[in-house]
Amino acid sequence: MLRIRIKVLRTVTSELFKRVIATMIPVILNEICWGLGFAVYSVAYGRISTEAFAAVQITNNITNLFLVAGFGMASASAIMVGHVIGAGEEHKAKEYAWKFVRLCLLGGVVLGAALYFIAPAVANLFEVTADVLRTAIIILNINAFIIPIRLTNIVSIVGILRGGGDAGFAFKAEGLTMWLIGVPLAFIGAFVLKLDVQWVVLLVMAEELAKMAASVIRLKSDKWIKNVVIEV
Repeated sequence: MLRIRIKVLRTVTSELFKRVIATMIPVILNEICWGLGFAVYSVAYGRISTEAFAAVQITNNITNLFLVAGFGMASASAIMVGHVIGAGEEHKAKEYAWKFVRLCLLGGVVLGAALYFIAPAVANLFEVTADVLRTAIIILNINAFIIPIRLTNIVSIVGILRGGGDAGFAFKAEGLTMWLIGVPLAFIGAFVLKLDVQWVVLLVMAEELAKMAASVIRLKSDKWIKNVVIEV
């Protein structure tokens, strides 16, 4: 059983507490914003047709299995980057960050190719109509090409930027691109242009491109490196 001594808690300074809160709040807001955004996407897809909504749900379930590697790498990058920044080795943090970005791009190409080739076989596991199946395969092919970018975004935002103490920018990058680009394009495609769901999904992918551009620019600036525990 873990024993907590009161005198240990007394070593937590007000400055450290403030930094923890300042880092924690953007992460919480980021997750809330992200969850609400995907709920709104579901509304847009559902208004196109029941078949469109079914196709998107199938493809999300399959694609998420391929993105698991990204969340694993994000956790690893957050630990490694945060550790070296805390040790005052900022040059190593930069080195690790770009190595993870390159690894994500390479791994994303491999996973994307795998998804592209197995898409028909995996989609056929679901008992759906021919139209839903055909649409699902098309969306899976779209996702296959965007996986390298999505993996890079997951690691850059969830891993590197948060691990580097730059949770505020991570929140802005994900929240603003989703709500100013992704969500409006989803509704424009579904309600104004009345496009088929696969084209709406393709429009929404502009969010991932913008997110990647913002993340890369931030990483190049080195402003993301923030030692949140130094001198507290």
